Amino acid sequence: MAERAALVEADLPRGLALLDAPDLDSVEVKNRERAIELIEVADVWLFVTTANRYGDAVPWAVLEQVKRRGITVGVVLDRIGTDALDTVRRDLLARLADAGFGSVPLFIVPDAGPLDGPLPKEQVVDVERWLHLVAGRHGSHEVVTRTIRRVWSPLREESRELLDASLAQVEAAADLTAAAKAVVSPAAEELATLRDGVLADGAPTSRWLADASTKGVLAAVAHPAQGFLARRRATRQAPQRAAALSALRSDLHRSFTDVVGAATRSLADVVTQAWTEHSSAGAALAAERTGHGVDEARRARVQETWQAWLGSIPVGEGAGGDLLGQESARTVVALAAAGLPGARAAVERLALPSWQTALEDLVQACRECLQSEALEHVDQVARRLPGESITALRVRIGGADDDWQGKAEWLITLSTTSGRSRDGASFSRSSTR
Repeated sequence: MAERAALVEADLPRGLALLDAPDLDSVEVKNRERAIELIEVADVWLFVTTANRYGDAVPWAVLEQVKRRGITVGVVLDRIGTDALDTVRRDLLARLADAGFGSVPLFIVPDAGPLDGPLPKEQVVDVERWLHLVAGRHGSHEVVTRTIRRVWSPLREESRELLDASLAQVEAAADLTAAAKAVVSPAAEELATLRDGVLADGAPTSRWLADASTKGVLAAVAHPAQGFLARRRATRQAPQRAAALSALRSDLHRSFTDVVGAATRSLADVVTQAWTEHSSAGAALAAERTGHGVDEARRARVQETWQAWLGSIPVGEGAGGDLLGQESARTVVALAAAGLPGARAAVERLALPSWQTALEDLVQACRECLQSEALEHVDQVARRLPGESITALRVRIGGADDDWQGKAEWLITLSTTSGRSRDGASFSRSSTR
């Protein structure tokens, strides 16, 4: 505690350290936390209160924790006037007895009035004698022994409760993870409509029929060019043909985004429902996966799937002859995979890469997109788990259960033979001022 408090030299028995703790009901949160922390490290508490503050609720709540930890306690009633002494002392003793502290020593320090410097030694002589008594060789051993034995049992139980809660958390996480993964296959089965040409419905089909008509800009793609004039016209229409196929690609892209985006949102909704029905923790995790950021990430995932699939169609240089460039050839294959009969005929006639293979790659890409959506939920669960700490806790508790009593005795021996407590104990002084 040297980095937190000033060190003051005093005439104290060897091995005795008095720590002046912050007020238990301090307005500063850090002060209150520090006072509670001292409960865990001190062997004895000297609880100092006054006639005006001894009835405050906060110190009594802390004293209950002190009692549960088995820490030795002394109580000082400070700055008490003679007119209120009898009344306050009787009431304080009754409160201590009701709280299970009927046997603790109560020291009275009269109000000394205005004072410059320490209190006269005779006013605190009883406190001094008690401190020397508990700090002596035999007294300190008894204090430390009692504290460790009382602390070890609740600590063991609390550790077991922590382990049980951690294991329950792991089981719940496994359930939530399984629920997220279980919806991938049903969702992927629903996307079997991709093989039925659902992506080509609507705008892609309408635009293709218009542009691939006899005099349309894509006529040379849909049908063989007959005659010199037809071939010459096809050559001149290369820029218009590329623009028309680009528009078709955009139509197909929008259709893909609508269909696959709806599938991923539906999957997320199913996971949300399953998690919400599982537990309050699941519901809380599901609630976190809502909002603008999640929607943006989902849209980005769908777009990445589209771009990766379209780019994977193996169209080399010269595919489609003089009619198509690489990008346009890739678009025709994509339209064929999406279900346009005219595009499929064009793929066969122009010897473009297999649209059947592209279709299977499309279905697989969409399945992987759904899996990525589910894994986002799984990763969210995994980030909340304590990881290897559960295993470490289990090992520690298992070892403690083998011989916890022996470990308690070992701790007692260690404490009473260490430099910290060779001839006494360490003390914490708490003030409610």
